Amino acid sequence: MPRAVDHVQRKRDIVDAVWRVAADDGPHAVTFRRIAKELGGSTTIVTEAFSTRAELLDYAVTTKIADWQRIFYESVAVESDPVVTLRATLVESCPVDEAALRESRAWLVALPLSTAVVGQRMSEISAAYTRWLSGQLVTLLERTGTPTEVVDQLLVTVYGITVAAVEDPTAWPRERIEALIDRTLASIGITVG
Repeated sequence: MPRAVDHVQRKRDIVDAVWRVAADDGPHAVTFRRIAKELGGSTTIVTEAFSTRAELLDYAVTTKIADWQRIFYESVAVESDPVVTLRATLVESCPVDEAALRESRAWLVALPLSTAVVGQRMSEISAAYTRWLSGQLVTLLERTGTPTEVVDQLLVTVYGITVAAVEDPTAWPRERIEALIDRTLASIGITVG
């Protein structure tokens, strides 16, 4: 009798494998064969869920973005202080631990490949995520009474930290990232804690 397969979990496992492989071995390594090897099985594991590499990459990126959005909404649901939520959103958008560093590394190196394989859609997905994040930050800034035109400064700070931390992770421990976020918030008139 064939084993029952949880197809939702299988796709989740494939997405996680895509991000691990992209972070560890570069985007060129994201192939059906390599993902199957990462999962300890044959390429059938991947081909049952995805018919093309473009479909696989598209799904991996959109799923990861949905994860980031879900985490944001969960944090907003439990924290009523917009300053605390704003700070947490900025800090957690940076590579503050090993898992986030891998995701950031994969995102920075995989996005150009994904665009080459999937086409303009990947650039559109990335731009849509940036617009979404910007909108969330604007809402939080409004709730703190801070002028919303500083949103670009906050985004560039997060992106700059991310690139710097991917290039030299040991130079950017969580404490340094938090301190820079706190100084950036102070520069726009928001005092944390």
